[in-house]
Amino acid sequence: MDRQIRQIEKKDYEKAARIKAQSYMPQYSRAAAVEEYIESFQAASKMKRNLIFVYCEGDEVYGVFTFHVLEMNFYGRMLPVGALSGVAVDMARRREGIAAQMVYFFIEYCKKNALALAMLQPYNPAYYKKAGFGWGAVKYEYTLPLSWLKEGAFDRVAIDVAAPYEKMQEAHGRVAALTHGMCLFGELERYHFERDTAPEDMLIVYDKTGRPEGYALYQCEKDALYNPYEQTLEVDRLLAASPQATAQLLAFFAAQKSQFRSIRFNVFDESFYYHFNNLGQAEHRALANGYHAVGRTGMGLMYKVIDARALLAKMPADGLSNKYVFALRDEAGQVEKVEWGEGEIQIIRLRQGDFVSWAMGCISMTSLWHKGLAEADRNAVKRLDQECSFREKPVCTSIF
Repeated sequence: MDRQIRQIEKKDYEKAARIKAQSYMPQYSRAAAVEEYIESFQAASKMKRNLIFVYCEGDEVYGVFTFHVLEMNFYGRMLPVGALSGVAVDMARRREGIAAQMVYFFIEYCKKNALALAMLQPYNPAYYKKAGFGWGAVKYEYTLPLSWLKEGAFDRVAIDVAAPYEKMQEAHGRVAALTHGMCLFGELERYHFERDTAPEDMLIVYDKTGRPEGYALYQCEKDALYNPYEQTLEVDRLLAASPQATAQLLAFFAAQKSQFRSIRFNVFDESFYYHFNNLGQAEHRALANGYHAVGRTGMGLMYKVIDARALLAKMPADGLSNKYVFALRDEAGQVEKVEWGEGEIQIIRLRQGDFVSWAMGCISMTSLWHKGLAEADRNAVKRLDQECSFREKPVCTSIF
């Protein structure tokens, strides 16, 4: 039987949509989800940097996934990155290796398009870890009473503005230009925002010249019995290009304490609690020995190195005192040696997935060494981290 992975065609839309509705179990009716997926396929077919592929046997579709190209800030330089999303397999054909074939196709497609880096938001992190992806950005959730926020002016914050998506995209671009790991708005993400996010759920903050320099997305979470005193503000994004813009957005939320008792932030800043007047969660939980529970953490985004040499070439190497030779072991046990810098040779042996986590700034090489995940001279890894002081933890809010 002819097995192939090819770009989706109109005749595949309904079967592919049903497979995705099976896999992602929508909260609303599955029939409505199928219609939404078909609409998204139609929209994606008009976009240049979003391709939907299907796994077929003969004329029958048994799997589907989406390939995106996003522009990501990589230590101050914009880098095209391959992104994988929406991997789904027919429930009747699970455990046959179809998903593995689609992931392998995605990796090879990234190579074919000369992309040095790939990323995804996994449904099953352990599966992708085995495929050579490394742990990426960490998200933090902080829940606190609104009274713990600092009050202040929010005269540059606007709600329900004209052309909100254009202003949000402009503000997002300004933040992305300053933030390692952030991607510019892609066509498909813009499509989903216009479909799913109402203008009244958006805040835009302006600088003194009237240009958008930040935004927040929020919604109201009510308790099951609709007790008006137990409403929570859920802030899904809070991005700003300056400390003043951040302060304005937080002051806006602080001013809502007469209506809302608590607020929940989803951010990528592990020290976000420095904005608060108090510490701890709304539930006032504590850890052993007097430590207050500040928030929760979650892993999601994962990265994979496609071309290690090309990725290292994008990283500043002026301050290196050694020639570092990374012996990178892939998921099949094959080793690729990649050189970086000039001088005395220092060999560092580690897995590809751990290497990309280090390259993205998610973990230090010293920490990998302490965990037994990097084999090298102790002083060499410490020196490498010191010489790579430009590294910072990535932030990625993109939906793909």
